[in-house]
Amino acid sequence: MRDERVRQALDRIAGLDGALHAFTQVFVADATGSGPLDGMTVAVKDNIDVGGQVTTLGRPASERAPAARDAEAVARLR
Repeated sequence: MRDERVRQALDRIAGLDGALHAFTQVFVADATGSGPLDGMTVAVKDNIDVGGQVTTLGRPASERAPAARDAEAVARLR
């Protein structure tokens, strides 16, 4: 059930984001987990650090280095 909800959310993002441009990055590999929010859809604003990912701040990702660690809000979500 959880994997199905995750797949549905990712499919919906893939189907609509070309027109909406709501996401600058989608981390498909991070879409599953085993914590209390497993199966829930969570979006993080592009000005909040996600460890190992580029914090884009609305700019092309190639202009910045990946964040060294998660911001506190992301760490708590994980």
